[in-house]
Amino acid sequence: DIRIAGFSDLDFAEYMNPPLSTVAVDTYGMGRKAAQSILARINGEKNESKMIRFPVKLLVRGSSQSSI
Repeated sequence: DIRIAGFSDLDFAEYMNPPLSTVAVDTYGMGRKAAQSILARINGEKNESKMIRFPVKLLVRGSSQSSI
């Protein structure tokens, strides 16, 4: 027996057989923040924070649930 989990909750994950457990993240928000940081740096602004955290959510589906 093995259990598998993915990352970023791709659209097809819940339609696989068994459905893929995954860690859901805000990829749009991450990309937006990255672009803002790059533009700020181009404009000569200093970045106050070196670490940015984004909330995640574990979506447990069939690929990691026990069948017992």
